[in-house]
Amino acid sequence: MKNDLIPFDLNSQSLHPKFQQIIDGVVGAIDDKAIRRGDTLPTISCLCDTFCISRETVLKAYGELKERGIIEAVPRKGYFVTSESLHLTTRVMLLFDSLSPYKEILYNAFKERLSEQATADVYFHHFDINVFRMLVLDNIGRYGKYIIMPFDHPKIGPVLEQIEPDKLLILDRREHAPDKALFIVQNFNEAVSESLHQCRERLMRYKSIELVFPLPSNHPREIMDGFKRFCTTHSLTCSITHKVNREHIEKHRAYFVIDDDDLVDIVEQCKAKNYRLGEDVGVLSYNDTPVKRVVDNGITVISTDFARLGAAAADVVNQKIQPRQIMPTRLIMRHSL
Repeated sequence: MKNDLIPFDLNSQSLHPKFQQIIDGVVGAIDDKAIRRGDTLPTISCLCDTFCISRETVLKAYGELKERGIIEAVPRKGYFVTSESLHLTTRVMLLFDSLSPYKEILYNAFKERLSEQATADVYFHHFDINVFRMLVLDNIGRYGKYIIMPFDHPKIGPVLEQIEPDKLLILDRREHAPDKALFIVQNFNEAVSESLHQCRERLMRYKSIELVFPLPSNHPREIMDGFKRFCTTHSLTCSITHKVNREHIEKHRAYFVIDDDDLVDIVEQCKAKNYRLGEDVGVLSYNDTPVKRVVDNGITVISTDFARLGAAAADVVNQKIQPRQIMPTRLIMRHSL
């Protein structure tokens, strides 16, 4: 029995489940201009009483419409039509840690690969747990997929557990992620150790290797573990410092640099002292960017393929695949080592 307040009807003889009929009914009413952006939808109680269905059925239907960005819930006011773009099938929340050149590469690849039937909103938490919590919890139920870059903080896990596991994709780093969560991440410890092993003959030309790992830092500390494991395995003289000593850049030493500001300091000091990169001083950087291909004839890097990482994340949305994938990390040899 159709209610005049409800712009669609349900068919008790249909093979389609009631929640799908509600979805189709709302979409059809928008398509027919019977309801428009800003209009109020029937309340849950109204639909339950009219069609003798459960609240769970209506909530499931309205929940999917919310995830597609077609409707929105306003506390104590009800549900409203927010979009007439009916072709959208998935809304994605993409939560990055910060904006950087390689994250821009990742995002551009993600955006290029993403289906026209999906749309993504981008947020940044800047490694702030309060911002992270607010962004995640305030957006629960608004998206069909949550693609999130976590960081090393003990309160990350409880926040991520509020998201349904099949809607959550952990990207790049896996710290404190729920066991059931899907992921496409790096293995920083093994990747660093293996990459250093690939260039060990070049590194052995230098009297020592220094890892410059800034502290405090938001970089994964597993990088230090992989570095120490490599040096121990090959009995190489090594050290870890947390800040570049601009006055003591030495000949016949290799520098493994994590932060790009430290890389700039070392390159500048080498030029000031007329040290030749790749001969007098070795330089190895973490995470590739386009500029590292051309600085001083090229900076050797250890890096994952961020374009591939972004495309893989888009494939999760487009193809509904459920990955638990470790992205490969590679050594890119250039003039600086």
